[in-house]
Amino acid sequence: MTDFMKSVIHVVDSHRGVYSAQYFAERFGYEIRNQCPDLAQDIDELLAGPEGNSQYFESWIRVLDEGSVTDLGTGDRWIIHESEGIYLALDTLEWCEGCDWFRGPECGECARWAA
Repeated sequence: MTDFMKSVIHVVDSHRGVYSAQYFAERFGYEIRNQCPDLAQDIDELLAGPEGNSQYFESWIRVLDEGSVTDLGTGDRWIIHESEGIYLALDTLEWCEGCDWFRGPECGECARWAA
């Protein structure tokens, strides 16, 4: 993984003072453990944070590649956008050919930049 990729993943949530991956693990860790049990160890690594944790970034890549959360109430599937720390409902987004990411119908702009 390049330093650039690590820096993108290593974004701090300014409101909570934690990294995006840690926030994701706090928010969705329970659901990920239940719906993707193979990723339970990766959630533990994310909760531990990046300092002195050689598995942090690899765990985050696995969770991003393999993990999604299904809201059992609505059936919506959610993923996280690693560089912004925002959550995207897959069922309510359309693909933007311009930036190769999802466009949010509520704002009409690419979800990648709509924080």
